This record gives sequence, structure tokens and C-alpha cells, in this order.
Amino acid sequence: MVLTVNLGDQLAFYLVPTDTADGVADARRITLHGTTDAADGLQLIGRTLYVANPQGVAEIKLSRSLSAGQVLGTTQVPGAALPSAAKAFGCRLYVVDANFGENFSNVGDPAAEFKVTAIPLP
Repeated sequence: MVLTVNLGDQLAFYLVPTDTADGVADARRITLHGTTDAADGLQLIGRTLYVANPQGVAEIKLSRSLSAGQVLGTTQVPGAALPSAAKAFGCRLYVVDANFGENFSNVGDPAAEFKVTAIPLP
């Protein structure tokens, strides 16, 4: 599993093992080459990490040991104001538009609609 930590002016990505017997895991920081301004939805497929963020979906190629990664670029999500969650299925990545609404009017509104856009895996 990969998680992010906001360190003020930068993001840090950590690899967290999920197969622990006692429920305690030592997280390893992933050295990132390149930048991504934000991280919301994370999807790890093999050694590629897809990161949904306000600019789209960043693609990060990780080393064999998953201890370092290179940002390859960002794919725009057509029609999405604020890409957030991302989940792969088949050869596509499904990205949810957070749709906070103007002045955050949709936050907490059960009637708010959220759009999911499928893009080919970059």
C-alpha cells in the first residue's frame, strides 16, 4: 500500500507493507524524482503509481524495490474540475471529480452529483 503525507510545502510518499502478523508495519519513504503538487486518490499497479490530483492523474514509475520513483507526466481528466479518487479496472482508470461546488456548496449535500470519468491507463 502507498500513502502520502503532506509535509507543508511538499508531499512525501511511503510504501507500507500490508502483510504484517502483528498489525504493525514499518513504512519506507519513496524517493521521488520530479514533483506532483497534490495527491488524493492513489492507485498502484505493479511498479506504476497513479496519483489523482487537481491537475489530472500523475504517472510515477517506481524502481524494482519500490523505494524510488520518477514522475513521468500528468494526464488531464476531461471535464473534471477536481480529480480525486482513482481506481483501475481493466485497461482504464476511473477518476471521480470531487465536485465541491461553488463556494463548497456541495459539501455534505446528499443530493450533489459526482461524475466518474474513465481514461485509458496512461
